[in-house]
Amino acid sequence: MNSMAVSLNSIIQELIEFNLEVFISQDNEILVQAVKLLEINQVIFEPQYLYVGLVLDFPKSIPSNIPVNIICVTENTHFDVNSKEENLNLILIQSKVEVACIFNKIQSVFANEQKIQLKREKLINAFIHGKGLQGIINTAYKLLSNPIILIDSSSKLLSYCGSIEVNDIFWNDLVLNGYFSYESISMIEAKKLSDIISRNVDPVYVGKEIFDVARLISKIVSDNKIVGSIAMLEYEKLFSENDIILFKLLCEIISSEMQKGRFIQNSNGYMYESFITQILDGKKINSKIINDRIKCLDLNLKENLYVLTIQFTESDIIEKVDVQYLCNIFEQIISGSKCIIYDNSVVAVISCSTKMTAQQNDIKKLADFLKKSNMYGGVSRCFYNISNLQEYYRQSVKSIEYGIITAKKDHLYFYEKYVLYCLLDICQSKDELIKFCHVSIFTLIEYDNNQHTNNMKVLYTYLKNEKRIAATAADLRIHRNTLTSHIKTIEKVMNINLDDVDTAFHLYLTFKILMFTKSLNFKF
Repeated sequence: MNSMAVSLNSIIQELIEFNLEVFISQDNEILVQAVKLLEINQVIFEPQYLYVGLVLDFPKSIPSNIPVNIICVTENTHFDVNSKEENLNLILIQSKVEVACIFNKIQSVFANEQKIQLKREKLINAFIHGKGLQGIINTAYKLLSNPIILIDSSSKLLSYCGSIEVNDIFWNDLVLNGYFSYESISMIEAKKLSDIISRNVDPVYVGKEIFDVARLISKIVSDNKIVGSIAMLEYEKLFSENDIILFKLLCEIISSEMQKGRFIQNSNGYMYESFITQILDGKKINSKIINDRIKCLDLNLKENLYVLTIQFTESDIIEKVDVQYLCNIFEQIISGSKCIIYDNSVVAVISCSTKMTAQQNDIKKLADFLKKSNMYGGVSRCFYNISNLQEYYRQSVKSIEYGIITAKKDHLYFYEKYVLYCLLDICQSKDELIKFCHVSIFTLIEYDNNQHTNNMKVLYTYLKNEKRIAATAADLRIHRNTLTSHIKTIEKVMNINLDDVDTAFHLYLTFKILMFTKSLNFKF
């Protein structure tokens, strides 16, 4: 992080409770980067520091070639300020207070500045790394903890983040319909609010005399034209000074983002991102609002829905690439998909008229792309109601988790194939799961280790192929007679009959448990 500077004036404001005398020799704003204790008989000073001490420690001479910033606690000591010290910026505290107390108060100013600087960087990074309007608004909501809504100059909703339903008719009007109703616009115009906002450079605080919930509102300017407005509601917490500073920065960033020229074409896309994010977050939305939003967004969802989640091997890749570019790539590969960035992954809602299969051309292309790009994808089961999106998103994430455990080389995993692992996952404890294994499997493992044979692999392949001799022999690349000999050996060593349905099922389940708990060291 770059060196952080705090204005001397903000430090003075922090100390305003004390009896202060302020002597400032410079006309321009004074910035300091750190605070230090004033040493007895100190002669060397640096202009970027603020020195704090007792008046008894005040230096006998002050350097004349650089600015010197000093705070002295005088208590009741009389102190004459030399007005000839042209480079001295001096604050006298004529109160009974310890130097340590003053020092700590100044440190709190620096700590607060550091917090807001970190938040500034997060907002700016959301813009720099191409997260788009919705990504920027999502980041701002996390930092400011109050609902934020963005509309264009025609009062059409572009993006929002916060509670779906707020106790405010204007908010609900926008979120439900995607635009202000005629009645809402008439009420706003009657108060001449648009004129007030357009005349002000800074955000305007509008209280409950107009809205149910007070808010900060600012115009958004692009190429010297007002292209929209943004509001932050004072709903979840009261505004702080830091909130106002960050909101101003947010307005500047949104203006810059809208200058890219993409927002006009993609305004429905931003609304879609906001809508899908709310459902993924598990926000409670009644069915009427969901249906109205689907109509407003003109989604034209087909009968069969799937969630595809794509995760990256580099955890910070989202911070390094243009995420809109990534989304565009996946939307081009998978027909009927719409992508957003969610929880550092690409999440696609896929809508199709027929059931999806791994043999489809676009799915094959996706699997190939993921493998070449060293990414991993998970596909949920089919579902039919968008309100269930969160549940099926979790399935897609789980399928990646299970797939990497059992078949890392594949890169694209369908949850349908890993339902059994989900059942095993509920048990949680590895030791508890192992107890459900067929006891004779450990006899076969010991036999293989002692005889240097591969009967475990033969048995798994045989069970996987539903005990079909020809298919198993082909997979193992051995003669059928050799396979038959292996099976007889396995039955003898384990003292089992593989023709028994329950035994065969128990053994196949055993292999799945051993794979899930990573208790096997050979590749399937």
